[in-house]
Order: sequence, then structure tokens, then C-alpha cells
Amino acid sequence: MAFIEVYFPDGHVEHFDLNKSSMTIGRSTEADITIQLPPVSRVHARIEKTPKGRWGLADLNSRNKTFVNSQAVQTHVLTNKDIFYLGSVKVVFQDTTGDSNEKIEQTVHLKSKKKEKVNTCPRCKTEMPEHAVVCMGCGYNVKTGKSPKLQIDGAGETGEVVGLIPVGGKTLKKKDTVAKPTALEIQMQGLRKWIIPAAIVAVIVLAVVIYLLFR
Repeated sequence: MAFIEVYFPDGHVEHFDLNKSSMTIGRSTEADITIQLPPVSRVHARIEKTPKGRWGLADLNSRNKTFVNSQAVQTHVLTNKDIFYLGSVKVVFQDTTGDSNEKIEQTVHLKSKKKEKVNTCPRCKTEMPEHAVVCMGCGYNVKTGKSPKLQIDGAGETGEVVGLIPVGGKTLKKKDTVAKPTALEIQMQGLRKWIIPAAIVAVIVLAVVIYLLFR
């Protein structure tokens, strides 16, 4: 039968038989093999029998990862007497049947997260991630080469200005709170473009009519 030996910090070793085709290992009492040590996640890893009769080890998105040969792995086909670590807890796989004696190099290592390159805004020199299009310092769009007149971020009646943008003679600073325009105000802004000229024309016409009537 196949089994694992877990080495505890105080020096004692516990033996767990792999008596099911798929067994979870973790700190939780709901795991098939419970190892109540801090480095072990509640459900840390799984050992299961493959269709070819070998035993495979799989990490279950554990906090402290599963290591084989000092490298974090996602999956690994176990060989008799393989040593792996649940975080920092040493575990030895044993298979007395002889089915796991032949070493098989089938390991999927966890990919290391690539650190994203940081660029700087060509206008204000604020740092911005490589994928960013709009600078959060000045609102400059690196694709269009333009800055918006005003950007407001946030829901409700108020929002936060994104960038250092001149508005009405005053430079609004990043994180300044401003009143967001209502739907009516947005409509009125559009109407003002033609209402004022139309009003001026109406006043001139009215003045001419009055002059003609009372001359």
C-alpha cells in the first residue's frame, strides 16, 4: 500500500495510508488527511491515483504552496520515497507496491508572476503601469496625446477629480471633491449653446416691433 509520512516540528513522524483513490490534505478536519500545523492551509493539496496507476500530487491554491525539489509545483507525479513540502512541513511519499519505483518527470511548476514594467507620463512624469493609457496625474492620454477637460470619478452627487486639470480659472487637484452634474444640468449645458443667442435675437426683434408700433 502507498502512504505518506509527515514530519512534525517536535520530531515525531505520523503515518497516513492512502486508502482512497483521491485524498485531500489540509489543516481542516474535513480533509481526508488532517495536519494541524500553521503552515498548512485548510485544504492544502490532493494526492490521487492516476489512470496509469501512479500517484499524483496537486496543490489546491494553498497560501504557502507545495514544493518539490525546492520549487513550487502545481502538479507532480510522485515516485517512491519522493520528498515534498506543504509550506515548510516535510512529507515523504512511500509506495511498497513497487508501482511508483520508476521516476517520471511530469511536473507542472507554478508560474512566477512577472513584475509589470512601469513607465512615466511624458507630460507630468507620474509613474504609470505599462498597460495604462490615461495618466492619473494629469489626465494625459498616451494614445491620443490629449488631456480631457475634466474627469470625475465616483457615483452619486459628488465625485473625485482625476488629475490636475484647469477648470474655470481654478486648477482642481487630484482627489478634490466636486459636485457631479445632474442630468438636468447636462441638458442645460447643451441648451445654453443656442438659448442665449436666440434670446438676444428675440430681444432685438421685440424692440423693433415696439418701435414700429409706437412711432
